[in-house]
Amino acid sequence: MPFRFYKLAFAGTLFTASLFGQESAPPESKPSDKPQVRVNYLNVCSPTAADQQELESVLSRISPQPIFAVDMEISRGRSTLNPSDLVVNTGQPTQQTNAVSKWVRIRRDFPDSSPLTSAQYSFSVTEKNVSETFVAHFRDAKNVLQVSISDSVDGQDPNVVAGNVTPADRIRVERFGKASIVLARCANSDQLALEPLFGHATMLLNAYRRAFDTETTIPAEFARLSRGGSRPKKSVPAASKPH
Repeated sequence: MPFRFYKLAFAGTLFTASLFGQESAPPESKPSDKPQVRVNYLNVCSPTAADQQELESVLSRISPQPIFAVDMEISRGRSTLNPSDLVVNTGQPTQQTNAVSKWVRIRRDFPDSSPLTSAQYSFSVTEKNVSETFVAHFRDAKNVLQVSISDSVDGQDPNVVAGNVTPADRIRVERFGKASIVLARCANSDQLALEPLFGHATMLLNAYRRAFDTETTIPAEFARLSRGGSRPKKSVPAASKPH
């Protein structure tokens, strides 16, 4: 009898240890079905030395004396903007809502021998802001997809802006499979060493403004937009009545 008692007691001890062992075991980790999100922070006020070299290299691939193909397009219109649109266009936070933007866009294509496929220029006017954007699309998009150069000014006559040189305040290089490189004017940053890049971008922007003849084209297209987009109707002579 004592032997049986010890045997049962030993079995109970094993059973209890087994239970405690199961309770203390960590749960098995299951692979997450949620996709991983990667966030890239861009230092637009002071890019790295490598990014600055990349910016200069890409800008140097854009000829300041473009030779266009015959294909081209001009469009114009009005768009209602929300605050997020205004932040993207101007780079500044805004409380303005239901703002209306009047815009003109010009596209010119390049011949097959050019390293660029097309160049686009947009001129946008809101109640308080005038902005210009030049975009160049590269034919070999293995590394660089496109480059955009833009400027923005407040409270000026759009016709004056269309005819004058406005310094570029933002450069963006979009790359294939990599984060974009962005350089922007920052009021509270020492950007003296970056002036050559801004100067190069301003030179290209002005060269393509001349190539697009914005001084004449932009005011003419805005005049058509003010008339509702219609062109002047030609007078048709009245049919002569039979005698």
